[in-house]
Amino acid sequence: VQAFESTFFNSVELLHKMSESIRYDPYLHSKTPVLRPRKRIVLKVGREAFQAILNGLAECTGHDPLGTQELYRSLQREHNYMLGHYFRHLYQTIKFIDTQPDTVLTDSQKKRYASMLRAQLSTSELTLLLLNCLEGMVDEGQFRNLLVKFHMLEHLPLRVQDGIVLANETSLPLCTLEQLWGYYYEQDISLRDVPPLGAFGTNPYRLPIMPGRKTATPSSKSKLDSRGVACA
Repeated sequence: VQAFESTFFNSVELLHKMSESIRYDPYLHSKTPVLRPRKRIVLKVGREAFQAILNGLAECTGHDPLGTQELYRSLQREHNYMLGHYFRHLYQTIKFIDTQPDTVLTDSQKKRYASMLRAQLSTSELTLLLLNCLEGMVDEGQFRNLLVKFHMLEHLPLRVQDGIVLANETSLPLCTLEQLWGYYYEQDISLRDVPPLGAFGTNPYRLPIMPGRKTATPSSKSKLDSRGVACA
């Protein structure tokens, strides 16, 4: 347990440093719609940046949650360095808790450490976390399943209006009730026996296999789709 705690608390400290280093300057990255607000916004650094991003989304998206999600995808696609490393590290920290053997942590101990991690997250961080882990956003559901298992969104204030889930503070439309249902139960996220592709592992973008390269050839049990990509 001592070795686990040393790694865990170092990971939490690193996450805190990451959150403090996040920068949001809407005029530095004006090509992204979410980063073009109608009124002047000064540079935001640290946890203020999370709220500033949500404010920018709320200003640009209207009342359509799918619009919010598309803008968030655009933000992650064009400026992934803003939040990508933060959420990847958060995912790995939760996964580190979850994958400890029973000889190190019991289930109740895992929940206790996860709750300690959850307590470090602000409301704006939790709101962006929900957006980040919606179906089809970043992976096949691995991150979202960990949020479900350890109740990571327990302290996120939400409200529902006309079937749309809104962030309580900004009234930002986040998702539909149907999409929110994905946060109630762990989902089956089997990778359907897709073989790892070298350094890219089980990359969800399903990278094509180079023709004529035996090192990347899938197992004999796998088939190839029309692009030469291994599939079940």
